[in-house]
Amino acid sequence: MKKDSFIDGHKLKENNWVLWYHNNMEEGEDRWDPPQNSAVYLAAAITASARIYMYPFISREDCYYTDTDSVVLGSPLPPELISGTILGKFKLEERVEKGMFVAPKTYYLKTVDEHNVIKFKGPAKTMIHPEWFEKQYADPSLKTLVEVKSNFKVKLSTLEVTSTKNSYILRLSLDPKRVRLFETESGARADTMPLHINDLSGLDHMGKRRIASLRNKISELQVYNSILEEKFFQKGSEVENKEDGDILKNLEIETCLTEDRTILDREEKREGTNHTLEESTKTDEKKPDT
Repeated sequence: MKKDSFIDGHKLKENNWVLWYHNNMEEGEDRWDPPQNSAVYLAAAITASARIYMYPFISREDCYYTDTDSVVLGSPLPPELISGTILGKFKLEERVEKGMFVAPKTYYLKTVDEHNVIKFKGPAKTMIHPEWFEKQYADPSLKTLVEVKSNFKVKLSTLEVTSTKNSYILRLSLDPKRVRLFETESGARADTMPLHINDLSGLDHMGKRRIASLRNKISELQVYNSILEEKFFQKGSEVENKEDGDILKNLEIETCLTEDRTILDREEKREGTNHTLEESTKTDEKKPDT
């Protein structure tokens, strides 16, 4: 056995040992390929069909929680959609009086017959109680340290079954898809806002389709904005041309008036000169002969 593959060993008795070691199943004679008996396309088609079937119910305003093939509604469904034996119909599991849904697969239900239903994942799920949901709902970032006792803990190095105590922190795995907003004074959660995505390489196909749709919308708005700018420029040019035309027209009128005034002045001067000549002629005519 190679030294780098050896992990640990324990002696049971003379010439009997229990060994732990790494074994690379990708190379050598021990390579084993599982049979290809799965059809991913069938699973995808079934899941998509189920999502289409569930959408009218999970999109209702009184839908408080949903998980794959279940839904919690504020009002009952029509009787023709409910059956405990017919495949494809809903089964009425509980009539809920109170419910708190703090995270996916983490909720608390109080039924009308005073029965509590608590769902929580993890080794400390036995420490979850309705009061914990009340505290987490008031403060989703709350963390609680608890000690959990395990009565069946196998120690592989010695093949012993022991009882151990471990410490765990109870908290919510908050959704990282949105940013939480809190009130300034009270500190209570007020709302959420979407994340700003800078790296598009990690988006799924739906996210990429939305980004493509937004880009097309932006392109349409840019084209529309260019058309408006062109029309605005044309309108401004028309106004400027009209103002320039009015100014030119006023200048032509003033020029015409000036030219007319100059002609009149010339005629007046000419008339004044002719009047002097006539007077001198008349004076000559009145002189007596000598």
